[in-house]
Amino acid sequence: MLSEAFAAAVQHHQAGRLQAAEQLYRQILQVEPDHAGVLHLLGVVNAQLGKHQAGADYIRRAIALAPNWPDAHYNLGVALANRPGNMPEALQHLETALKLRPDPELRTLVEQLRRER
Repeated sequence: MLSEAFAAAVQHHQAGRLQAAEQLYRQILQVEPDHAGVLHLLGVVNAQLGKHQAGADYIRRAIALAPNWPDAHYNLGVALANRPGNMPEALQHLETALKLRPDPELRTLVEQLRRER
């Protein structure tokens, strides 16, 4: 049942139905509060809805459970970069994502953000 709810939440998320995805992610967390995938995607949804601090908090919880997950580090970096004063931590997570999974586009982004700092 949780896997079906998670799949439905991801479908809503991918289709841009962010409130529906958020609601399902929250329901799953009530049953399985340490589901790293749900925490990560709930964080992404919150950031997409402009709730960057809440998004960052959820993604941090996901990283605590799965510290070597490049996508979570990347998305935390993006969420943090959208809030004033968080650029050092944003760069730290983006650089971690880059170390975990080298990517030329991410390397370019990290270099650009370092220059702008």
